[in-house]
Amino acid sequence: MCKEFNSILVDPRGRPIITMLEAIRNYVMVRMHHKRDEGLKWSHNYTPRVLKKLEQIKQRCTA
Repeated sequence: MCKEFNSILVDPRGRPIITMLEAIRNYVMVRMHHKRDEGLKWSHNYTPRVLKKLEQIKQRCTA
């Protein structure tokens, strides 16, 4: 996430501070919107990563 965020800052970094902060705010809002839309597609209350870990734990317990 850190490298991704730093790569986003390359363009706004040369702008005045207010413009730079607006660009960062816009990026964060768009990212949150996309993440929310992805979450609405899930059929469970848990994230896919958590479901995968739970499945691995269940497999180890039954083995």
